[in-house]
Amino acid sequence: MERPILFSTPMVRAILDGRKTQTRRLRNLDYINERPDWWELVGNSAEMDIPFPADRGKRDYPWFSWVQVNNNEHHFIAQCPYGKPGDILWVRETWSPIEFEDGMHYRYKASFDDTNMKPKWKPSIHMPRKACRIFLEVLTVRVERLQDISENDALAEGIDIFTKDEKLWKHGLEGWEWSSMTRYAKEAYTILWEAINGKGSWEKNPWVWVIEFKVL
Repeated sequence: MERPILFSTPMVRAILDGRKTQTRRLRNLDYINERPDWWELVGNSAEMDIPFPADRGKRDYPWFSWVQVNNNEHHFIAQCPYGKPGDILWVRETWSPIEFEDGMHYRYKASFDDTNMKPKWKPSIHMPRKACRIFLEVLTVRVERLQDISENDALAEGIDIFTKDEKLWKHGLEGWEWSSMTRYAKEAYTILWEAINGKGSWEKNPWVWVIEFKVL
């Protein structure tokens, strides 16, 4: 099955460069993320026999189950909204349509470098399937607490590596000033996460979907 997924322009560039192979998302986890510390992950439908709520979707999609730490009779079950391994995600990105004699063509902000032109960019949320140029195959799906991200996984989120001299490496996204960069990729990802989700969102340490993918 195909599903749309939105990425910002810097993250699209990271995908095209081969640096971004993971994404962390919050969708469908609002309930347990009101008090994330109250919940403990039990497992998923691929690993154990989890009762399936028949009115909530397709049985072949991965379901994950949590139990309240202080009340093992209180369960929460959520289905990953980004599908299962083998599914296809089509990327919505900032775009602009342009009509030629042979039909409709599209420009993409992530790879547009003509400084003499100023296209009227359209938001990624309005991008139709026919304008999509990037397709991702889901490789793995899991859930974890946000702050459990490893250094390697932070790099897989698209954090780029720069060197200011031959001894010191720093990590940061394209366009960041040196003063905004950090010694470690995980620290840089903390800045990125809060830039997207708001100040203090890292400290809340929510449960997140972790989707690993490859470009088709």
